[in-house]
Amino acid sequence: MVYLANNINTEWRITFQHFNLAMVAMLVDLIMQYWIGTSKDEENDKKPFTLILAIELLLAIIGLLVGYQIGICIIIVGYICGFLLPLLMYDKFQAGQVNFPHLVERVSLIVIIAFGEAIVNLASYFNSETPITYAVLLFVSLCSMFAAM
Repeated sequence: MVYLANNINTEWRITFQHFNLAMVAMLVDLIMQYWIGTSKDEENDKKPFTLILAIELLLAIIGLLVGYQIGICIIIVGYICGFLLPLLMYDKFQAGQVNFPHLVERVSLIVIIAFGEAIVNLASYFNSETPITYAVLLFVSLCSMFAAM
């Protein structure tokens, strides 16, 4: 994350290599965790997850090697595969492996972080130059989104 924070840029062409190198490192880490850190009970889930991560990793590496012009499309396909392949291989996974309360807690934390970021980004609108009706509408919209979750 520090590597990404130091190399992030508003120009995606510049950030492309740094971001995807960090993603390759994370994918390698996840593959290693599945191969080293899974128990015998989780043996059935190891192969499909590792296959999905390996496909995503392979496409990310190919995309990095061919460069930005063509590589961006290859890497996007890789990330979409990593997102959608678990849905296509659903029958290969054991449903008992999912810790639902933990999953709900994680999603709740992501929602809290997203709303925190929204508040930070909307804070600049609450000043003397912004008409009060816009500020009230922004505040009500944010409150409504939070209440809907």
